[in-house]
Amino acid sequence: MLPNMITNNFWDQVQRFATLIDAKSNQFEVLVEGINGSVFFPMGWKSLRDFYGISLGAWVSLIFVDQMKFVIVLKDRFGKVIKPPVFDPPMHFMIDKTNVQTTFDPNLPPFTPLISYYHDVNNF
Repeated sequence: MLPNMITNNFWDQVQRFATLIDAKSNQFEVLVEGINGSVFFPMGWKSLRDFYGISLGAWVSLIFVDQMKFVIVLKDRFGKVIKPPVFDPPMHFMIDKTNVQTTFDPNLPPFTPLISYYHDVNNF
């Protein structure tokens, strides 16, 4: 879930897909869902997890650049920065859009923990 500051300040720029870009220009496309004024990325995280070899969790810092592009920095559970792998040219992961609606789904459950990768600030 993105912080409310993002949705409050940039809701008019929220689109159906976002791109996460690491320090080595690797790109990860994620699906965007809006529920009760909050924004979630329910698809695309698995490629990020697999690419970085994350098995026990990590923190992802997102820096909003523009037009649904975010620079990302990953840290392990102990706060150490996870260095991105280097590829030439950089990797570009895309979502299979075959069964993805082109507009936001108004019928998603309001109970957000049912969404993948929901973070509850009360449970670290």
